[in-house]
Amino acid sequence: MKKILFGGLFCFLTMQAPAQQSAFTQDGNFAGVIIDKSLKQNDPVLVLKSTNRDWKKEIAGIRQYSFSMDSKYCFYQRHDTLFRFSFLNNRVETTTNVGSFILGNHTNLLRIRPKYDAKVLLIENLNLNEQTRFDNVSFYQMNGDESAMAIKQGNELSYYNLKSGQKTNLYTGTEQVRYYKFDNDGRQVVFMTEGKAHNTIWYYHDGERVAVPLLTDSTRNLPEGFKISSQPRLLKNPFAFSPKGEKLVFYLAGKPSPPKNSVDPISRTVDVWAYFDPKFQTTQLKSDTAGISQAAVYSFQSKQIIKLEHPNEIVLSRDNSFPQINDDYALVCHFDKDVLYLFQNEPQEDYIFYEYNWNKALRSTIYLVSLKDGSKTLISQNVRPYNKAFPYYRLLPQDLVLYYDQSKCNYFTYQIKEHRYTNITARCPTTWNSGDDGEIVSGDYYANHRLMGLRKDFQAALLLDTYGDIWEADLTGNKSPKLVTNRIAKNQKLSFSPYNTGEFFREGESLYDGQHAYLFKLKWNSYNSLNAYKNAGIAEIQIDHHPRLTMLVANGGPYHYSKVVRSDKGSYLVERQNSQEPRTCWLTNDFKKFEPITSNKASNSLKPCAGQVKRFG
Repeated sequence: MKKILFGGLFCFLTMQAPAQQSAFTQDGNFAGVIIDKSLKQNDPVLVLKSTNRDWKKEIAGIRQYSFSMDSKYCFYQRHDTLFRFSFLNNRVETTTNVGSFILGNHTNLLRIRPKYDAKVLLIENLNLNEQTRFDNVSFYQMNGDESAMAIKQGNELSYYNLKSGQKTNLYTGTEQVRYYKFDNDGRQVVFMTEGKAHNTIWYYHDGERVAVPLLTDSTRNLPEGFKISSQPRLLKNPFAFSPKGEKLVFYLAGKPSPPKNSVDPISRTVDVWAYFDPKFQTTQLKSDTAGISQAAVYSFQSKQIIKLEHPNEIVLSRDNSFPQINDDYALVCHFDKDVLYLFQNEPQEDYIFYEYNWNKALRSTIYLVSLKDGSKTLISQNVRPYNKAFPYYRLLPQDLVLYYDQSKCNYFTYQIKEHRYTNITARCPTTWNSGDDGEIVSGDYYANHRLMGLRKDFQAALLLDTYGDIWEADLTGNKSPKLVTNRIAKNQKLSFSPYNTGEFFREGESLYDGQHAYLFKLKWNSYNSLNAYKNAGIAEIQIDHHPRLTMLVANGGPYHYSKVVRSDKGSYLVERQNSQEPRTCWLTNDFKKFEPITSNKASNSLKPCAGQVKRFG
């Protein structure tokens, strides 16, 4: 199985190609590097290198490449020609007039957009050596396992089963079709049509003959005064399936009741502005009367609609993409005052939360809302925000809520069915809050959640303590947290940062397991002239029943490692440099013996050691 670091565990398949995160094939037997020639000629060379025998191949003029899922092929493109190189027999096959290509993340499917006609889509099954052509394509979206896709051709939207080859018409018409969404299993899909007078959410299940209108403005049990909204608040899509696909979250647009802190009628004739108001009063009043999108949930079994949000409430989300719901509950935040009206028509703005350290309106109450009857269960109240984001609470699949209580400086879980709170870090000999110079404080200025990742079985979580060391905490609280990093961060004034993952564990959404090792580079916490150009070391962490840390490169070594990629077989592809040696790429198994990856056709000026696929769309 391909080694994917924390930041690459979540893949969303759209028309744009995901950047390949590793320069190794899936089986770890081959590595790929792009090396630039002179800056004047700007002619990069692709070097393919075996990790277990003396074999190397160089191809000039290549800027993008990708390995197939079965590790049999390397695809690369020069100008408008796509090459398929076989590692089995060294044969090369070519396809001309190619504008762009994408290789599947989970299947051996090759997608091609021809250069001569960007509206043509070619999908080739590399296992069966079969190709299917789609004409007049304006948009398509794959489901999670790449077994089906929604595809728009002209005015027709269709569902295409890539395994059976069966095509089902979902919608034909002139209304604009927007927002396609598959469920987790990839067998259900919803989409929205926007008309001049109303919006409609359509539903289709794999195997059915047609798609059916699921929700419209005239739906009988829609809350009075509300319509279907195409403008979600803070989320990227106006609907989302629950994890098991039994329910659908969608948004309503209407005119809610006046806010409880409404402006005095006498002052409505004056355009008042105060330093703590992000908008003029006239804009605030316009937002108040125009209404605001509010989330609701639809049950496919009972056909019931339950409103999840009311004025000053919002369903907490993960990374502005996934509402925090399971098939029984939704996690809702209620603010004390009318702060949420500031998000009208500006779903990505969060300027109001920069006032977290003084604005009392941002204090909130956290509820669980039942998706069966709409009843509320109190989790926390008078919650003070401790950064510019929404309060961090995480609803987990096993009816568990994980959160950090900044007033008690500990992590807690709430067991929904048993109504039980558990301090999961109470027996941990470290601290989680820090202020200036490491001083432990209980205020909301310095507190910050440091949830790095969740184990795939959702039984444990990785947490960063005050000093930057990593702990694995048992979410049941029955076991004391395990120290993973041997107090290296605290004792040596270092911090851990993962290689090749983009933003570090965004909101703790990364999942990890005990079968893989994960790479971290160590950074000095303080800058000075002595350590400014010294490498702080490379650590490999194996997180299983007995977490262990291995130092691959000691602190203060002569090289700076800008990139490290690990294969499942334990080979490493690294980029390193220092003041005497330019940036070059090496292959190693133990960080003691290094084999250079160079080109006879190019200099050693490197591009990143990662294959990339050209984007299109």
